Amino acid sequence: MNKLRKVTFGILVGGLAFGFSAFTTIEKSNIVTYYKVNMTYPNANDYRGYVYYSDNRCMSGGSLCKATWNIGSNAIPQDGDPLPGTGTTFISGSTYSGHFE
Repeated sequence: MNKLRKVTFGILVGGLAFGFSAFTTIEKSNIVTYYKVNMTYPNANDYRGYVYYSDNRCMSGGSLCKATWNIGSNAIPQDGDPLPGTGTTFISGSTYSGHFE
């Protein structure tokens, strides 16, 4: 009987530890799509020329319309906000061809 109590207690403690850790390991992700509105800076990984818009503003024809960036600890953008120059990382392979409307 004593052995059964120890096993039950061990399972209970293990379940609680697992349940607690499952909720504390959630990481906040700040992956955001920005539109290349100024082609004076044609490189996809150049933060200059990118502006955030919540709706799709891409039209067919063109080499670069939008790309995805990790904005790190920067604030979530509002429509018309430019891509911050610091604390951002370009997501390789996330570009979309076309042009900004």
